[in-house]
Amino acid sequence: QDLLAQCPRYDARLFRVIADQLLRGVDVRIVTTGAFGTSYANMESLYDLSTVLFDVLVQVSGDPERARDAVCSNLQLASLLICPVATWPDGAGFANHSKFILVDDQVFTVGSNNLYPSNLQEFDFFVDDPDAARQVRDAYLDPQWEWSRADAIVDPDPKDWPDVPKGWDARS
Repeated sequence: QDLLAQCPRYDARLFRVIADQLLRGVDVRIVTTGAFGTSYANMESLYDLSTVLFDVLVQVSGDPERARDAVCSNLQLASLLICPVATWPDGAGFANHSKFILVDDQVFTVGSNNLYPSNLQEFDFFVDDPDAARQVRDAYLDPQWEWSRADAIVDPDPKDWPDVPKGWDARS
């Protein structure tokens, strides 16, 4: 749903873990609900999230160029799309409260627990099974990304993008 809150703005521990992984060269994909500017999301746009994450990367690495390289090489960031249309039939923005996290193609969790500070009572179910993780990736996450990447603001793999100019560099 969202990685940012009102106050405090984000969970510093979570963003530190994400920054550490990106700086290690680990691929990180973040797909959030696209109901920006509504009461359902704490962000106005994905740029809010990318700005906070970049600031944490600079703080952790001490080097804006290294932070930029980590984002451009290893981060995929997009709004959740489950079909070619980003709205419900009535035109309302698509919102999704469920949360899903997959780590190292081994462990995944599905539930409603927010990844930002809140006082809500939530529930998550954890599965530690690489075969189940592969099945979930194949049946859910990979197809989800194929729809969502159309709205990506960061995607280091432009080879599948339509009409990419020859010689285009994802780091530019």
